[in-house]
Amino acid sequence: MNRTTGIYYKNLSPIALFVYNRLDTLENLILSLKKNPESEKSNLIIFSDGPNLNDSIDILEVKKVREFIKSIEGFKTIEVVENTENVGLASSIIQGLNNMSNLYESFIVLEDDLMVSEYFLKYMNTSLQKYKYNNKVWCINGFGTDPNLFSLPENLRKEFYWSLRPSSHGWGTWSDRWNEAIWDEAELEMMLKKRNGKKRVLLAGADIFSMFNLQLKKNIDSWAVRWVVNACINNKYCLNPVYSYTTHQFSLKGTHIKGNNQKIVNDLNLSKSELIYPKNLTLNKKIIKRLQQNVFGPKRFEKIRYKYNKLKIITK
Repeated sequence: MNRTTGIYYKNLSPIALFVYNRLDTLENLILSLKKNPESEKSNLIIFSDGPNLNDSIDILEVKKVREFIKSIEGFKTIEVVENTENVGLASSIIQGLNNMSNLYESFIVLEDDLMVSEYFLKYMNTSLQKYKYNNKVWCINGFGTDPNLFSLPENLRKEFYWSLRPSSHGWGTWSDRWNEAIWDEAELEMMLKKRNGKKRVLLAGADIFSMFNLQLKKNIDSWAVRWVVNACINNKYCLNPVYSYTTHQFSLKGTHIKGNNQKIVNDLNLSKSELIYPKNLTLNKKIIKRLQQNVFGPKRFEKIRYKYNKLKIITK
């Protein structure tokens, strides 16, 4: 779609940005986002989680972030929603996007530890407009695993492919699909059984079982793993770029990602301006198999556990 058309700019999706106490990575993200021509015509809604009120350093860091937010320019409008105290990433995102879904038909979601390509907003907005009425599409992933990481052959390095796995590293969806999501873990577990979702979760990535099991036990609080399971039980597809439009910035303040995980690092210079979409809404089995084997597949102990315990975490 031509970015110079008035219709395109009229239908730009708002950007929901979730921030906490990481000023350095947030500054980098805003700089990268403003390199997108669409930014100056996009509405930016910033959800700022509050500090741990028992931690004086955290209070100071959150204050610095909020002072920086006041200086941001280069967007059509900027709205800031602040929590008085810390509610955590999962609650912040679920509550924030529930509010977004009440106001907008679609939205783009970013967190403060990302950086984006100069074509990120073009890709997200064009894709959200293209698949708006296709309810089979669950979300648009801005993140794509480096094709070299899972040894993707050159003949499979087309622009985009379909998967069953939503990414939390820069993405977009529509309010009608967001509103389908179930956030209660027990209900999700029941729906996995009822809708025979085990095979689809395995296609999304065997590591999801381990994370969902931790979620069931309350050992983690992840909105993202629940979002993936929702996609699987509803048998929905996610659009993925071969060459990613987002990459991760590592921060010592990160809550869920603390190590230098190369699986979520990308060269944004490889992202594409030209958008060539898949002809059919089907999974490419060769791509999915390589992702399972090299990126999302189970570790050896997980393979044994799933084989001999028959996936107890969702069948008990």
